[in-house]
Amino acid sequence: MNSIIQRIYRGIACGIIMLVAVPCMNMCIAQMPSEDEALYVDAVNRNRMLVIYYSRTGKTQVIAESIAHAIGADIIRITEPERDRTGWQGFAEAAFDAFFDRRSDINPRKINLEPYNTVIIATPIWSWNLATPIHTLLQTNYFGTQRLILVTTANIDIKKYDRFKDGSGNAVQNFLHSYLDQKRMKARRQISAATANELEQFKGHFHLETKGKSNEQLGDEAGAVAAAIAAMLNLPAEAAGD
Repeated sequence: MNSIIQRIYRGIACGIIMLVAVPCMNMCIAQMPSEDEALYVDAVNRNRMLVIYYSRTGKTQVIAESIAHAIGADIIRITEPERDRTGWQGFAEAAFDAFFDRRSDINPRKINLEPYNTVIIATPIWSWNLATPIHTLLQTNYFGTQRLILVTTANIDIKKYDRFKDGSGNAVQNFLHSYLDQKRMKARRQISAATANELEQFKGHFHLETKGKSNEQLGDEAGAVAAAIAAMLNLPAEAAGD
Protein backbone atom coordinates (compact mmCIF):
# COMPACT_ATOMS: atom_id res chain seq x y z
CA MET A 1 0.00 0.00 0.00
CA ASN A 2 2.78 2.39 0.96
CA SER A 3 4.59 1.68 -2.29
CA ILE A 4 1.45 2.49 -4.27
CA ILE A 5 1.05 5.80 -2.41
CA GLN A 6 4.72 6.63 -3.00
CA ARG A 7 4.38 5.93 -6.72
CA ILE A 8 1.32 8.21 -6.81
CA TYR A 9 3.25 11.00 -5.06
CA ARG A 10 6.20 10.59 -7.41
CA GLY A 11 3.85 10.76 -10.40
CA ILE A 12 2.25 13.94 -9.08
CA ALA A 13 5.70 15.48 -8.40
CA CYS A 14 6.94 14.64 -11.89
CA GLY A 15 3.81 16.19 -13.38
CA ILE A 16 4.32 19.41 -11.44
CA ILE A 17 7.97 19.56 -12.50
CA MET A 18 7.01 19.10 -16.15
CA LEU A 19 4.36 21.82 -15.91
CA VAL A 20 6.96 24.26 -14.58
CA ALA A 21 10.00 23.16 -16.56
CA VAL A 22 8.54 23.06 -20.08
CA PRO A 23 7.34 26.70 -20.15
CA CYS A 24 10.67 27.82 -18.65
CA MET A 25 12.58 25.93 -21.31
CA ASN A 26 10.43 27.51 -24.01
CA MET A 27 11.06 30.96 -22.56
CA CYS A 28 14.82 30.36 -22.50
CA ILE A 29 14.79 29.17 -26.09
CA ALA A 30 12.70 32.16 -27.14
CA GLN A 31 15.12 34.55 -25.42
CA MET A 32 18.21 33.08 -27.03
CA PRO A 33 19.50 35.50 -29.70
CA SER A 34 19.42 34.45 -33.30
CA GLU A 35 22.65 34.24 -35.24
CA ASP A 36 21.99 37.66 -36.84
CA GLU A 37 21.21 39.21 -33.46
CA ALA A 38 24.38 37.75 -31.96
CA LEU A 39 26.47 39.16 -34.82
CA TYR A 40 24.83 42.57 -34.34
CA VAL A 41 25.54 42.62 -30.59
CA ASP A 42 29.13 41.57 -31.24
CA ALA A 43 29.56 44.35 -33.81
CA VAL A 44 28.11 46.95 -31.44
CA ASN A 45 30.39 45.82 -28.63
CA ARG A 46 33.39 46.14 -30.95
CA ASN A 47 32.26 49.66 -31.83
CA ARG A 48 31.57 51.15 -28.40
CA MET A 49 31.42 54.85 -29.16
CA LEU A 50 31.46 58.09 -27.21
CA VAL A 51 30.63 61.62 -28.36
CA ILE A 52 32.30 64.40 -26.37
CA TYR A 53 31.24 67.94 -27.12
CA TYR A 54 31.35 71.55 -26.01
CA SER A 55 28.76 74.07 -27.13
CA ARG A 56 28.67 77.81 -26.42
CA THR A 57 25.44 78.72 -28.24
CA GLY A 58 23.72 75.32 -28.40
CA LYS A 59 24.34 74.68 -32.10
CA THR A 60 27.17 72.22 -31.57
CA GLN A 61 25.00 70.53 -28.94
CA VAL A 62 22.27 69.88 -31.53
CA ILE A 63 24.84 68.41 -33.90
CA ALA A 64 26.54 66.27 -31.26
CA GLU A 65 23.26 64.88 -29.90
CA SER A 66 22.02 64.09 -33.40
CA ILE A 67 25.20 62.18 -34.24
CA ALA A 68 25.18 60.28 -30.94
CA HIS A 69 21.52 59.30 -31.38
CA ALA A 70 22.05 58.19 -34.98
CA ILE A 71 24.99 55.87 -34.27
CA GLY A 72 23.99 54.75 -30.77
CA ALA A 73 26.89 56.42 -28.98
CA ASP A 74 27.16 57.57 -25.39
CA ILE A 75 27.52 61.32 -24.98
CA ILE A 76 29.30 63.65 -22.56
CA ARG A 77 28.99 67.42 -22.49
CA ILE A 78 32.00 69.50 -21.48
CA THR A 79 31.15 72.64 -19.50
CA GLU A 80 33.01 75.53 -17.90
CA PRO A 81 31.38 75.91 -14.47
CA GLU A 82 33.23 79.14 -13.65
CA ARG A 83 32.88 80.90 -17.02
CA ASP A 84 29.99 82.71 -18.67
CA ARG A 85 30.46 82.59 -22.45
CA THR A 86 27.07 84.05 -23.36
CA GLY A 87 26.51 87.26 -25.28
CA TRP A 88 29.02 89.49 -27.02
CA GLN A 89 31.31 89.62 -23.99
CA GLY A 90 31.40 85.83 -23.87
CA PHE A 91 32.07 85.74 -27.61
CA ALA A 92 34.98 88.19 -27.27
CA GLU A 93 36.48 86.30 -24.33
CA ALA A 94 36.17 83.02 -26.23
CA ALA A 95 38.02 84.49 -29.21
CA PHE A 96 40.74 85.92 -26.95
CA ASP A 97 41.25 82.69 -24.99
CA ALA A 98 41.45 80.56 -28.14
CA PHE A 99 43.78 82.93 -29.97
CA PHE A 100 46.31 82.76 -27.12
CA ASP A 101 45.83 79.00 -26.53
CA ARG A 102 44.62 79.52 -22.98
CA ARG A 103 43.20 76.69 -20.88
CA SER A 104 40.09 76.71 -18.71
CA ASP A 105 38.57 74.78 -15.85
CA ILE A 106 36.31 72.18 -17.42
CA ASN A 107 33.85 69.62 -16.13
CA PRO A 108 34.42 66.75 -16.37
CA ARG A 109 38.15 67.26 -16.42
CA LYS A 110 39.01 63.56 -16.71
CA ILE A 111 36.91 61.06 -18.64
CA ASN A 112 37.05 57.28 -18.31
CA LEU A 113 37.79 56.35 -21.91
CA GLU A 114 38.57 52.68 -21.26
CA PRO A 115 35.13 51.31 -22.28
CA TYR A 116 35.31 53.00 -25.70
CA ASN A 117 37.23 52.30 -28.86
CA THR A 118 35.88 55.27 -30.84
CA VAL A 119 35.60 58.85 -29.61
CA ILE A 120 33.96 61.63 -31.61
CA ILE A 121 34.88 65.14 -30.47
CA ALA A 122 32.52 67.94 -31.50
CA THR A 123 33.67 71.51 -31.01
CA PRO A 124 33.08 75.02 -32.28
CA ILE A 125 35.96 76.90 -33.89
CA TRP A 126 37.14 79.99 -32.00
CA SER A 127 39.66 82.34 -33.64
CA TRP A 128 40.36 79.56 -36.15
CA ASN A 129 41.36 77.23 -33.29
CA LEU A 130 39.60 74.47 -31.39
CA ALA A 131 37.41 75.94 -28.65
CA THR A 132 39.29 76.47 -25.39
CA PRO A 133 37.39 73.77 -23.42
CA ILE A 134 38.23 71.14 -26.06
CA HIS A 135 41.81 72.40 -26.25
CA THR A 136 41.93 71.82 -22.48
CA LEU A 137 40.28 68.40 -22.84
CA LEU A 138 43.00 67.23 -25.23
CA GLN A 139 45.66 68.34 -22.78
CA THR A 140 44.12 66.64 -19.74
CA ASN A 141 43.04 63.31 -21.27
CA TYR A 142 45.01 60.63 -23.06
CA PHE A 143 43.43 58.67 -25.88
CA GLY A 144 45.68 55.65 -25.75
CA THR A 145 43.97 53.31 -28.22
CA GLN A 146 40.72 55.01 -29.23
CA ARG A 147 39.93 55.94 -32.81
CA LEU A 148 39.29 59.70 -32.98
CA ILE A 149 36.95 61.63 -35.24
CA LEU A 150 36.78 65.42 -35.12
CA VAL A 151 33.60 67.38 -35.89
CA THR A 152 33.99 71.16 -35.99
CA THR A 153 31.39 73.89 -36.33
CA ALA A 154 31.61 77.55 -37.27
CA ASN A 155 29.68 80.37 -38.90
CA ILE A 156 31.59 79.76 -42.13
CA ASP A 157 32.67 76.76 -44.14
CA ILE A 158 36.36 76.56 -43.25
CA LYS A 159 36.95 73.99 -45.99
CA LYS A 160 35.75 76.18 -48.84
CA TYR A 161 39.26 77.50 -49.42
CA ASP A 162 40.69 74.01 -49.96
CA ARG A 163 40.12 74.39 -53.67
CA PHE A 164 42.87 77.03 -53.72
CA LYS A 165 45.57 74.70 -52.41
CA ASP A 166 47.20 74.82 -55.84
CA GLY A 167 47.57 78.61 -55.57
CA SER A 168 44.91 79.30 -58.21
CA GLY A 169 43.00 81.87 -56.13
CA ASN A 170 43.61 85.56 -55.68
CA ALA A 171 45.97 86.86 -53.00
CA VAL A 172 43.32 86.84 -50.27
CA GLN A 173 42.00 83.38 -51.14
CA ASN A 174 45.49 81.87 -51.30
CA PHE A 175 46.39 83.49 -47.97
CA LEU A 176 43.24 82.21 -46.28
CA HIS A 177 43.89 78.69 -47.57
CA SER A 178 47.44 78.75 -46.24
CA TYR A 179 46.35 80.25 -42.91
CA LEU A 180 43.51 77.77 -42.37
CA ASP A 181 45.73 74.88 -43.40
CA GLN A 182 48.21 75.89 -40.71
CA LYS A 183 45.38 76.02 -38.16
CA ARG A 184 44.23 72.57 -39.27
CA MET A 185 47.72 71.19 -38.79
CA LYS A 186 47.82 72.81 -35.37
CA ALA A 187 44.64 70.96 -34.39
CA ARG A 188 46.14 67.73 -35.67
CA ARG A 189 49.22 68.32 -33.51
CA GLN A 190 47.00 68.78 -30.47
CA ILE A 191 45.28 65.50 -31.23
CA SER A 192 48.62 63.82 -31.90
CA ALA A 193 49.90 64.86 -28.48
CA ALA A 194 46.87 63.22 -26.85
CA THR A 195 47.17 59.88 -28.68
CA ALA A 196 49.58 56.96 -28.83
CA ASN A 197 49.59 56.81 -32.64
CA GLU A 198 47.84 59.72 -34.32
CA LEU A 199 48.28 58.36 -37.83
CA GLU A 200 46.51 55.14 -36.88
CA GLN A 201 43.93 56.61 -34.50
CA PHE A 202 42.76 59.78 -36.25
CA LYS A 203 40.06 58.72 -38.71
CA GLY A 204 38.69 61.94 -40.10
CA HIS A 205 37.46 65.52 -39.79
CA PHE A 206 33.98 66.79 -40.60
CA HIS A 207 32.98 70.45 -40.59
CA LEU A 208 29.50 71.98 -40.48
CA GLU A 209 28.67 75.60 -41.21
CA THR A 210 26.02 76.78 -38.74
CA LYS A 211 25.23 80.37 -39.72
CA GLY A 212 21.55 81.02 -40.37
CA LYS A 213 20.55 77.38 -39.98
CA SER A 214 17.69 76.09 -37.85
CA ASN A 215 18.13 73.27 -35.37
CA GLU A 216 16.21 71.04 -37.77
CA GLN A 217 18.64 71.83 -40.58
CA LEU A 218 21.62 71.25 -38.31
CA GLY A 219 20.11 67.94 -37.21
CA ASP A 220 19.68 66.85 -40.83
CA GLU A 221 23.28 67.75 -41.70
CA ALA A 222 24.49 65.99 -38.56
CA GLY A 223 22.57 62.92 -39.71
CA ALA A 224 24.56 62.93 -42.95
CA VAL A 225 27.77 63.15 -40.93
CA ALA A 226 26.59 60.26 -38.75
CA ALA A 227 25.94 58.16 -41.85
CA ALA A 228 29.45 58.92 -43.11
CA ILE A 229 30.92 57.98 -39.73
CA ALA A 230 28.91 54.73 -39.69
CA ALA A 231 30.25 53.84 -43.13
CA MET A 232 33.78 54.77 -42.05
CA LEU A 233 33.56 52.47 -39.03
CA ASN A 234 31.67 49.68 -40.85
CA LEU A 235 28.81 49.84 -38.37
CA PRO A 236 25.83 47.49 -38.81
CA ALA A 237 22.73 49.17 -40.22
CA GLU A 238 20.90 48.99 -36.87
CA ALA A 239 23.71 50.84 -35.10
CA ALA A 240 23.76 53.46 -37.84
CA GLY A 241 20.12 54.29 -37.19
CA ASP A 242 18.80 52.95 -40.52
